[in-house]
Amino acid sequence: IPSPEFKVPRGLVIFAHGGGSSRRSYRNRYLAGRLRLAGWATLRLDLLLEPEQLADAPEGAVRFDIALITGRLHQATEWATRETVPGSERIVLFGASTGAAAAAGVAAALPASIAGLIGRGGRVDLAEADLTRVRTPTLLVVGETDAETLARTPGVVGRLAGPVTLRIVPGAGHTFE
Repeated sequence: IPSPEFKVPRGLVIFAHGGGSSRRSYRNRYLAGRLRLAGWATLRLDLLLEPEQLADAPEGAVRFDIALITGRLHQATEWATRETVPGSERIVLFGASTGAAAAAGVAAALPASIAGLIGRGGRVDLAEADLTRVRTPTLLVVGETDAETLARTPGVVGRLAGPVTLRIVPGAGHTFE
């Protein structure tokens, strides 16, 4: 929940990690903490179970099962709404890497529930079948030296149905070290 000076959260940011990162990483904990200081409730999710993360680590095969991680994020989003988690009346999905594809899929499936979509270093392109149904405002944040994501992003921007903002962070890589 947000800092005590906020009586009512501005909304709920759900962080979706598909693999290669986790809800426990310093970067994700720091960002969630900053959002809570600004009045947002946060929920950090690993979309892969611990055994799946271990199996995924060598080659990254499991994290690219976009249907699997989208389904899990969809269930978590519906749970937050059903259980009236603080801030759930205004949900923003924040997907990192393949989690961004899952977030796009959920934004397409639950348009009335999702107020915004953020993809950080995101492989939103992996949600290709859902892109034209994403009408929620979208922010894509890509590191300047992340050549692979930068190459894929222009095609994504043109296919999303809602307003899109692309921000390129000077000097940053894929994981924003």
